[in-house]
This record gives sequence, structure tokens and C-alpha cells, in this order.
Amino acid sequence: MGFVEPLQSPWSEQHQAPARQPRRPVEARELAEPPSDPLYELRKKLRLEYIARIAPRPEDVRRFLEGQVPPFATREARFMEIGTVDDFLAFDCAR
Repeated sequence: MGFVEPLQSPWSEQHQAPARQPRRPVEARELAEPPSDPLYELRKKLRLEYIARIAPRPEDVRRFLEGQVPPFATREARFMEIGTVDDFLAFDCAR
């Protein structure tokens, strides 16, 4: 003999979605400024400094070469002294 379960419907008024409210008209208003994120601003600043550093300006390359090569003379690249990262970037740009 089996168990007899009471018959219940899986649907009821409590299971139905609430009725939709009428749509409100769109109101024109000023846009709010985005929130300021100090970490984002710092990363943006550091990124710009990085981009400016890895692409040295012609003045930076000229200054590096003036310090390495005597006036009105030549010098082979293998004899140039590279002491800093900025020196290397200027040398690589000149090369």
C-alpha cells in the first residue's frame, strides 16, 4: 500500500509576479560628475610618466650624445657608458 499525498497546486497568488507599475516619464536633469578615484588618478599619472620616459624627446637624446661624444669627433657605440635606464633609452633611440 502506498502513501497518498494531498493534492496541492504548485501555483498560487503568492507565487505570481507583482503587477507592473505604470511607467514614469523621463525627466531632464544634469548629469552627476563621476566619483573621484584617487587610485585611478595615480595610475593614470604614472602611466603618462612611463610613456614619456620610454620615448625620450630629441633634446634628451641630444643631451646624452653631447655627454658621450666629444665635439667635432666620433665615437663607437661600444665605448659609450650607459649608467642609467634613461641613458639606455636615449642610446636605444639614437641607435
